[in-house]
Amino acid sequence: MDRNQKKHKFVECTLGVKFRDIAPNGTVYGGPMYYLTKGLKEKGLTNLGKFLAVVFAIFVIGATM
Repeated sequence: MDRNQKKHKFVECTLGVKFRDIAPNGTVYGGPMYYLTKGLKEKGLTNLGKFLAVVFAIFVIGATM
């Protein structure tokens, strides 16, 4: 793993922990789609966050094929 990959992974993990949701039964929900939507919503960019979350999901599906 080179230096940039390590930096990217660190930021991704940090944002995932910061913006995760914990259900009343203790189930944890999080990941890129959550922090894209919730993080940009706090900045007033709700529509951009939703759009980027959908694009991320499409790219993940495409990467698995």
